[in-house]
Amino acid sequence: MSSFSRRSLAARSSGAGAADVLLTAPWQVALTRDDGFPVARARTISIPNPAAYIVQKMLVLPKRRPEKQAKDLLHVRDTFAIFADSLASVRAAWEALRKTMLAGHVRTFEKTVRSDVAEVSDLVRRAARIASDPAAPPTPEMLLLGLRRGFATAFNLSPAAKGT
Repeated sequence: MSSFSRRSLAARSSGAGAADVLLTAPWQVALTRDDGFPVARARTISIPNPAAYIVQKMLVLPKRRPEKQAKDLLHVRDTFAIFADSLASVRAAWEALRKTMLAGHVRTFEKTVRSDVAEVSDLVRRAARIASDPAAPPTPEMLLLGLRRGFATAFNLSPAAKGT
């Protein structure tokens, strides 16, 4: 086994798997001048698929500072909004991604979703406060609804309200 392979295995076993998720089945995106990108010639880049991005955000959420948690939760809601017409594709990406993940990471992801999207919490309120649409900022309830719908549709996760 090469030293690179050993390092990779050591990183996976030590919990670095949240970053690995982003490398699973990336989407290819073409950047062209015609589409408004400042490139001399067309380029194709790889980006994390939206399911991988959302899973990674939720896996690291409990470890982040509170101000970063709110931003991350808002980015998850924004990702659901951007892909609202393509949530079936996000779900397909999740189903493929889930098969590659360690069982513990899947459980952590699902537990984090169920706890952080169960009710309007301080985290949800902070995320709503930092939303960038000053003309129509989302209420915490609307932000939570967007998260719940996204997780239900794309990940088949429907968090119950706490206490029910």
